[in-house]
Amino acid sequence: MNRIRGVQALAGFIFIAALLMLVGFDFAAYIKIFLGALLLAGAYGLLLLDRRRHRELSHSLLVQTINHHRHDWMNDFQVLLGLLKLKKYDSMQPYMDKIKAKLHQESCLSKLGVPSLIAYLMSFRTTARPFVLEVAVEQEMNLRQLPIDSEKVSKLLRNTVETFSQCAVPPDGEPNILSLELDKEDETLLLDFVYEGHYKKDKLQQALEKMEKDSKRWGSLEQHLGEEKAVLTLRLPLEEK
Repeated sequence: MNRIRGVQALAGFIFIAALLMLVGFDFAAYIKIFLGALLLAGAYGLLLLDRRRHRELSHSLLVQTINHHRHDWMNDFQVLLGLLKLKKYDSMQPYMDKIKAKLHQESCLSKLGVPSLIAYLMSFRTTARPFVLEVAVEQEMNLRQLPIDSEKVSKLLRNTVETFSQCAVPPDGEPNILSLELDKEDETLLLDFVYEGHYKKDKLQQALEKMEKDSKRWGSLEQHLGEEKAVLTLRLPLEEK
């Protein structure tokens, strides 16, 4: 990554130097052509390096996500093994039901149909955040198969989670929790957010007021802000794209 940054800095220097020389001096035509070629080469190099940097960051996040989920499943396996060794068979069934519910939720998440949204939700826990995100998808759904703009839904969902993230206050003890429920009702897509924990109420209120003004373009918004609990319900109409 450091090597990429070094090459990117060099390409940026070439781009700026060529631009300054091309604009600031009156060279012969063939020199201008040469400087123009350097300018294009520098711009193209910056573009390629930026794409490579983003690709490597995506790969790094993917590895972190896989390791995180592997660690979770290893913990579940160790708990079951411990219960089995202790012959606590009555305690195994509730834990197996918990694992079954977890598998169902991960399966529903993986079928949402928007890769960027799936990656965002499944990798959320791999980075430092001021709250734990709990996602519940009540039924299997592919957003791309619904009569709604799936990319706009994805952007709205991610922006809303990030809004809560910006307004949340890091906990001293018990973790803050943001619960997100996705469900398809008769004529609407439901996005239900419930935040429990410390947060900057005034800041969140301002952000939600702006969202409420914009909501006329994409659906309806209901909110209730308490001292240590905030509830936000978004309903997006299902209609032809």
